Amino acid sequence: MHRAARIAPAFWLNLLACNIIGLWAFDIEINLKKFISGIFFINSYHYSTFFPADLNGPLWSIGLEVSCYVLLPVVLYSVTKRAKRFTSALAILVSFIFFLQVINPAIIRFFMTDGDKKGWEYGQIGGAKLWLPYWNIGSFFSQFLIGSLAALLITWMRSKKVRNHKLFDLGALTMVVVASIFVVLRLNPGSPDSFTQQPYLAPFYALFMATVLIFSSHSIFIFRWLDNPPFVMLAKLSFSIYLWHVVLMEIIARKFLPSYIFYGLEDTGQWISISALILFMSTVIALASWRWIESPILEFVRRKTRPTVPIS
Repeated sequence: MHRAARIAPAFWLNLLACNIIGLWAFDIEINLKKFISGIFFINSYHYSTFFPADLNGPLWSIGLEVSCYVLLPVVLYSVTKRAKRFTSALAILVSFIFFLQVINPAIIRFFMTDGDKKGWEYGQIGGAKLWLPYWNIGSFFSQFLIGSLAALLITWMRSKKVRNHKLFDLGALTMVVVASIFVVLRLNPGSPDSFTQQPYLAPFYALFMATVLIFSSHSIFIFRWLDNPPFVMLAKLSFSIYLWHVVLMEIIARKFLPSYIFYGLEDTGQWISISALILFMSTVIALASWRWIESPILEFVRRKTRPTVPIS
């Protein structure tokens, strides 16, 4: 309930705004099939609806993420019902992750898109044909479960009263370096990895970053650097910043500066100034969204779902 209250209202508002702005400012006709599939978070399962709003490409990810949020309690319930100890819970989670990796080649084989008008030169639908079925629920859910695995290990370490130590700082920094080198050497933006056939270097990058979280939770210095009021506020605003920043980029590129596209600007100073403006404006929108939409709805749901204690 809390996840739904956190994600759905802000997403629905953004999806509606993107369609209205697209129609009003750029004569982009509203595609009801895309719009409705986005409203119900099922857009990510077919190339014709994969991108629910022409003005905001990154909205494609929300459907897959909501699917993962639906599946996550099902898996974690099976863990809590069957696991009597830490080692059992660890084994079950690792088994789920391994299973999703094993079936990924089958997903790609049996759900491969056809070659008709396939490619970014044919627009978003052509691009979606390239991404599907590599961008699939199995690959994304693996990353969610790796996050759960990190949470399990952190909780276990705290239950064993593992003391914070500088070696955990060293381990976290080392894994950040390893993850960064891995990205430089292997990431091909917009394409699945040649070895795993999954996007964003999954599951290995997720494993590296999960290890960073585990080490950071018991570090001395990194823990203090990460756990601070500005980062807490940024965490609250990050979802809306994600929702709105590309909308602003598209408006600038379509209305004011056509060269503000991927590898379009050659003037570094101009790119920095425009990008800074977009970050500032998207943060302001995110603040307003949090203050007047997300926070009130979330607080309302929390009040309604808060367990009541009977008076004896």
